[in-house]
Amino acid sequence: MADMMIGDDTGDHISEKNPNYCELTGVYWAWKNLKDVDFIGLCHYRRFFDFQLQFGSTLPSYHILESQLASVDFSIPKRIENSLEQGFVVVAKRVTMPVDVRSQFCSVHISSDLLLLEKYIRENEEFKYSKAFSDLMFSHSECLYNMFVMPRAIFEDYCTWLFRILFSIEEEIDTSTYSDYNKRVFGFMGERLLNVYLRANQFKCLELPVIFASNNTNNMKIWKYHKNVLINKSIEFLCKHTRITW
Repeated sequence: MADMMIGDDTGDHISEKNPNYCELTGVYWAWKNLKDVDFIGLCHYRRFFDFQLQFGSTLPSYHILESQLASVDFSIPKRIENSLEQGFVVVAKRVTMPVDVRSQFCSVHISSDLLLLEKYIRENEEFKYSKAFSDLMFSHSECLYNMFVMPRAIFEDYCTWLFRILFSIEEEIDTSTYSDYNKRVFGFMGERLLNVYLRANQFKCLELPVIFASNNTNNMKIWKYHKNVLINKSIEFLCKHTRITW
């Protein structure tokens, strides 16, 4: 079965940038190579939309064992299809954090990268994007994982906007000294930029919880641990750094 899968290293692609762009190399491939489709979406190899709300709708994500995937219904119900046909965009249910988006990013990533991104948007993009970026930075919630389903027309415009920004920023960031984690900088930027794009254009969004598939029961505790680490790191960052003016 694996031999039948089409990789993102075919056709027009940026597959070689995967260490820095993560799943966005797949988004780029779909943008350039999938033309005869009405809607395009992205899930990950272990992250999936719960279209059927099989695990509830309260939490932004639910963890299951990979062995349970075969019993999960991944079909898209008619209500979702109807929403997409009406111009809605499906995104991951937003995660609410104890600190604002800007502080969270700077506490776990390279803060100068975020400043560079903000500067580029302020100087090169329409005001609506600059305002949406600022509004997002001071909010306490965002949709993560670069996951979405959207009509092809919106997808085309989004990718044109997204990759123009990321390719320009890439020329100014040297990731050679970054950790493997922070080398994924453009994937992390993409998560925030999806929120900015949707805010700026005032698209109607349908938020769905995400199913995380893990190999063992210990991995099912990762989110709770990560949440505690995030809170501690963010508080530590806020205590040690002066407030950045946007």
